[in-house]
Amino acid sequence: MTLIDRKKELSLFQDFLKSVTKPWLLAIYGLNGLGKTSLLTHFSDLVNTEYQVAFIDFSQKNLCEDYQSIIEVLAECLLPIFPSRKFTEFRARLREITEGQKIIAQNTIIARYNSIINTPKQNINVYLNQEKGREQLEEGREMARAWCQLLASAKKKPLLFLDHWEMLVEHGSMDFCPWMVEDILIKSHAQNPSLKVVLSSDHPPTADGFFGNVLKKNDYLLHVLEPMDREYALAMLTREGLTNGNLQEFIFERVGGNPLLLMLAVDLWREQPDMDWSGLQRELDEHAYLDWLLGRIRQSMADERSLTALSQGVVLKAWKLDMLKAICNRPDLTPDWYRGFISRSIVQDVWNRSGYKQFVRSVREIQLRQLWFQDAQQFHQLHGRALDWFEEKEGYSEVHEPSAG
Repeated sequence: MTLIDRKKELSLFQDFLKSVTKPWLLAIYGLNGLGKTSLLTHFSDLVNTEYQVAFIDFSQKNLCEDYQSIIEVLAECLLPIFPSRKFTEFRARLREITEGQKIIAQNTIIARYNSIINTPKQNINVYLNQEKGREQLEEGREMARAWCQLLASAKKKPLLFLDHWEMLVEHGSMDFCPWMVEDILIKSHAQNPSLKVVLSSDHPPTADGFFGNVLKKNDYLLHVLEPMDREYALAMLTREGLTNGNLQEFIFERVGGNPLLLMLAVDLWREQPDMDWSGLQRELDEHAYLDWLLGRIRQSMADERSLTALSQGVVLKAWKLDMLKAICNRPDLTPDWYRGFISRSIVQDVWNRSGYKQFVRSVREIQLRQLWFQDAQQFHQLHGRALDWFEEKEGYSEVHEPSAG
């Protein structure tokens, strides 16, 4: 995503890093498609050797519900700043926690199950689910305490980037979200005051009670990411080769300064330079514009390989060429084709996973819904093919669950 007209945010981030104590959390929010993920990725590239970076993307569902997954990602990213002895002790403590909680959970459930054996089965199932949630939360808190102790030994300043915070709020449980704020963020900062956190969200994070009620106002800084103004939006279109002034004005009057929508318009123009744009109406919301542009891009794709990759590759949350070839059953996806495909604005890099790509989240969601509603059987077949592929290969195995998205 283009970073034209983001000088204000870059300056804000640099000043944030220079602050010695507070605020220690910077929250950037704004409408979908404004380039928040690209901005965070760019921020991480600017960080000097004074900091060690960890990046958590909450669009990965397991990171919205699994306590240990969060701890593992943090530990993996920040591993270089910990003394080896401390890290070994931390690993041993994690194993001790997980094994110990399994035994406690089994004994507790058996004992309490025996005391309610005459209770209707439905009530027993509800009770067991509640008991399991309580045990998982306690395990999560124990792991968080072990993590905070490890963080206190860090030899460099830790810097956390948390992307798609709104996904955590939407998909995380009532226990998981407060755990992330209180047991991980706040207590991590208490153990290591040099910690800095930058998060992005579609909505102001202070709207969430568990965020705004537990953080003090001088702990965090809120910044709303605005669309680009007309001057910078037209400059971006010109830089991308779309120099027709009338068409520039027409596009901007409709989609405004949303970088994703502008770049999709550029992609469409490249596919079909002489197309009729009159169907692009005024005063639609960003989702309607995204739907319209993406639909026209699909219709105008001259290369069937690209259409297949866009239509079917969305079952993968992250991919390389070999994955797309296998899941889409297209051995004709060549390296030359791949270089052209990943240059499109619908594709972005996966942070800290060398060579992996992913579809922009809003694009992926639209394509998943379309695939599901048009051909649910094919959706399940592609999902199964992806799971089979990952069973044979080691690597990044995130695929979409078989649902409507």
